Amino acid sequence: MKIGILEERFLDHTVELDVIKEAGFEPVEIPADAAERSREMLGDLSGLLVNLTPVTAELLAQMPSLKVVSRYGVGADSVDIGAARQQGVTVLVQPGVSTEEVADHALALIMACTRGIVDRDRAVRNGGWNVEPPERLRRIGGRTVGIIGFGRIGKAVAKRLTGFAPKRIVVSDPLLGPQLIRDSGGEPLALADLLSVSDVVTLHLPLTEKTARIIDAQALGRMKSGAFLINTSRGGLVDTEAVIDALDRGDLAGFAADSFEQEPPDDVEPLTRHKRVVMTDHCAWASEQSVSALKRATAVSACRYLAGERSGLHPAPGSTL
Repeated sequence: MKIGILEERFLDHTVELDVIKEAGFEPVEIPADAAERSREMLGDLSGLLVNLTPVTAELLAQMPSLKVVSRYGVGADSVDIGAARQQGVTVLVQPGVSTEEVADHALALIMACTRGIVDRDRAVRNGGWNVEPPERLRRIGGRTVGIIGFGRIGKAVAKRLTGFAPKRIVVSDPLLGPQLIRDSGGEPLALADLLSVSDVVTLHLPLTEKTARIIDAQALGRMKSGAFLINTSRGGLVDTEAVIDALDRGDLAGFAADSFEQEPPDDVEPLTRHKRVVMTDHCAWASEQSVSALKRATAVSACRYLAGERSGLHPAPGSTL
C-alpha cells in the first residue's frame, strides 16, 4: 500500500519516509502545487499525510483507494470531514505533540502584553526612552487569569501560571466536571462569569460550530475593562472586528494571537497596525523537538491505522476510527 506525503512547510521528509518504509508501506511525495500533481500519483494511495493543503471533496474524489488522512497537527479544519466520512476515510490528528510549546507560547504572549514588551522594544529601537507611564505595565501576581478550554494545553498553562502567584486561575470548560477542573489547579466558572472577573483571558479550544467566534462583541462586553485577550488556538474563535472595536474604545487593554481568521492576516487590516496587538505567525506549536516529533507522529498514525491498529490513535472531531 502507498502513503502519500502532501506537505509544503517542511523542506525535508526523511523522518516520515523512514517511518513509512520501516512499517512496510511505500511512501510517495506528492507536490503541493496542484499544477504539478498528477492524477496517477493520487489514484492508488491508501494513506495521506497532509499539512496546510486543503483536503476538499474534489481532492478526496481523486483518491478512491484512500482509507486514512493523517494531519500534521492537532486541528483538522482544513479537511472536509463530511466528505471524508462519506467516502469512508478516517481523519487523524496528533494531539499532545506540541502541548509544552503552545503552553510556553501562551505564557510568552501573556507576558508580552502585561509587560508591554513588543511596544517598548519598538519604541526603544526608534530612539524612545521612558516610553509611557509605568502604570500601564501589570503584574500577574494578585490578578485573575481565565482559561477557556482545559485540555492538555489549558492545564499546562495553569501549571505554569502558578509560579506567578495569581490571585485566581478560573476555568470554563463545559466538557469537564467541576472536580476535574479543581484537581488540575483551576477554579470552575461559567463562561460569562469567567469573562467578568478575569484580568487576562487565554483561549485553548478547538474550532467547532459551537466555539466559532465564542469571543464576539457580546463576550467582549462582559470582560473587565482593561483586560487582555490571548489566543494560541484557532483564529476563528475570535470576532476580529469586535476585538478591534474593543481595543479602540479602550475596553480591551491588549490582544495577542498566534492564529487568525485569515492567514496570513492582511497587512492593511487595522489588526496588523494596532499598537495594542501582538502577533506571531502560527508558530506556537513549533520547536526543534516538536517538529521532529510531529513528523514522526503523523506518519506513525497513518501506518498504524493501515496496519489495523486503532488504540492510541486520535480521530479528528466528526471522524471515527
